[in-house]
Amino acid sequence: MFAPRMFSATLVALLVVSASPARTANERRLAIVELVTPPNMVGLGSQISRMLVDEARKQHYQVLPPDQARARLNEKARVEIPACEGAPTCIVQKLAGLPASRAVVGSLDRDERSYLLKLWLVDLRAGKVLAKVDRAILIASRRLMTDAEEALPAFLRGEREPHGTLVLTATVPEAKVTVDGEAAGVAPVTVTVKPGVHSVRVQKRSYFPVERLVTVEAGQKTEEQFRLLQEPGEGPPQLSLPQRQSMRVVSNRKVETLRVPVGAWVTFGAAAVALGGGAYFGSHSVAIQTELQGSYHADRDYYGVTRARALEGQRSAVIANALFGATGALLVGGVVLTAIENAHPAPVQVSAGLAGGGGGVLVQGSF
Repeated sequence: MFAPRMFSATLVALLVVSASPARTANERRLAIVELVTPPNMVGLGSQISRMLVDEARKQHYQVLPPDQARARLNEKARVEIPACEGAPTCIVQKLAGLPASRAVVGSLDRDERSYLLKLWLVDLRAGKVLAKVDRAILIASRRLMTDAEEALPAFLRGEREPHGTLVLTATVPEAKVTVDGEAAGVAPVTVTVKPGVHSVRVQKRSYFPVERLVTVEAGQKTEEQFRLLQEPGEGPPQLSLPQRQSMRVVSNRKVETLRVPVGAWVTFGAAAVALGGGAYFGSHSVAIQTELQGSYHADRDYYGVTRARALEGQRSAVIANALFGATGALLVGGVVLTAIENAHPAPVQVSAGLAGGGGGVLVQGSF
């Protein structure tokens, strides 16, 4: 009498067991849609798509690769996906008909400075974005593939993209800071950025600007200090010799005068030589920098100037900065020597007189 019930229970159990793997497998089916790119970046987009396929298989997804996904989508829907800007409802409508529970869509583009990589991992059933990647990767850093490869594992696991903290300081007050071409404020400043290489520029009027590539790790704080050097003839008041006191000619009256020792004259002369050398190397560095910028070919993404020429410009900039620093130190030294010499000035005796329709002045003392 219990046989029919036992049979029914066994049948239900078998159906549940047999259905579970199919449901689980279907939930792990991922469609990867080929990235939308400009015509001259199709190759780079295909490389990142292949990286997505490889990483998805490592994570045991059943992958619908880009060529098969493309065959099931009309071209208009595929090209319009970036215009959805990550809106899940829009993306799900564009991907209607794909035999998958999840999908990766995105685009790769560039501006004058950076590659612009955008990826979205979308749950097609729930209609929501599980994870996204939105990075501006500096072209000069040559880290497009490296940064993409580092971001994909966490992205396909549905994890939020981590950020890092960048603390920027300068050796002069009120220096303006830009990060990746965007104004970040006045140093000292703290900004939150995505992990990777970022271009930081610090500048202030009358100082040479400093630009540097800074690497920021996910979840880490990176501190960078920028040393700004004053441009020749600009900025704070220049060091100069005290003006000579005007000498009044008064009969039999003592008048003070400024005495510059030999050591100070030598120091001032050395400062002049250092200043001239700094100006020469500085102008040479600027000329090479201009040549480097002018040789960049955007269509092929390379510079026409040799690496040796670029390093020559960098060395010239370093030498110029050192000479300008030495100029300031020598001027300070000359002023100090002059001040010491005149701490107890010797009197000068001045006498005036008239004789035979003419006049004369007699100056006696130590100079």
